[in-house]
Amino acid sequence: MPNKAGPVLLAAGAALLTAALSLFFYNRWEDAQAGRTAGQLLAGVRSAAGQQEQAAESEAAAQSLPGELPVVEWQNYDCVGTLSIPALELELPVLAQWDYTRLKTAPCRQFGSSRTDDLVIAAHNYQSHFGRLNQLAAGDTVRFTDMDGVVNTYTVARVEVLAPDAVDAVQNSGCALVLYTCTKGGASRVAVFCQRAETAPSPAG
Repeated sequence: MPNKAGPVLLAAGAALLTAALSLFFYNRWEDAQAGRTAGQLLAGVRSAAGQQEQAAESEAAAQSLPGELPVVEWQNYDCVGTLSIPALELELPVLAQWDYTRLKTAPCRQFGSSRTDDLVIAAHNYQSHFGRLNQLAAGDTVRFTDMDGVVNTYTVARVEVLAPDAVDAVQNSGCALVLYTCTKGGASRVAVFCQRAETAPSPAG
């Protein structure tokens, strides 16, 4: 009697392989799309930041609350600045508010401010966003530039893998800047804890 299970198993295997390949290529496409969108937004944010610097002494700027980051809108996106990670050759805009839709565009401020040394920035694990955070090491430099052109320089203190519900460890870390993202599959979080870089003393004049 012919074995009918063989063709069925082959067909099922082929279907699973096709689904896996489709998911792989979709994820690659989504990653590339996120990189392109963030790149376009970065150019706009840089332009907007220049205009913000010129208006820094305006009445609106004067009304900013202490510690509050200036927010500039560009093409319906509210931005608080740009993030630069030289070790990863990465430069990205940072959106003012966090949600899953915004995360598909660019990293988002989730908590805090650079002006109160409690800034937390989250992003997807796209290779074009935070997918390579685990490659950072203690001593690496991270810079956050706000929309007034204030450059904040940080040094990586440590990189940790945390449980997905470890919100307090991220929000109340005592570090001036925390970057984090999901691991592949979403089972854990990669978090990079940074402190302000020490400023070299000015030479005597």
